[in-house]
Amino acid sequence: VRLDVDRSFEERTAIDSALFDRIDSYVQAIQQEERYWRTYFETHRLDPLEFVYEDICAYDGWNYLSPLGERLDVKLPDVLPPRTLVKIASSWSDEVIAAYRRRATTTANLRH
Repeated sequence: VRLDVDRSFEERTAIDSALFDRIDSYVQAIQQEERYWRTYFETHRLDPLEFVYEDICAYDGWNYLSPLGERLDVKLPDVLPPRTLVKIASSWSDEVIAAYRRRATTTANLRH
């Protein structure tokens, strides 16, 4: 997908209905799965340890493993190999996310 940088941000990130619907169907499916997992954990009185992809990418090195080590009562090594995990995003994906959120907010407001 090529974005025309001479157009305004709003024009460059406008999402057509078909693309919005595709993205929205994925978002709805993920949210439904999240609800199922929450119900499962609550039903079985489990306290899950949650990891958020964006938070993991924001950590320096392997620090995101600290909560896991604490929960499992495991001491992590003082020195770990360099981490290769990086956030896979670009200015284009950030713009599409922003456009989706704007349209989703507008759509939600129109429904109520």
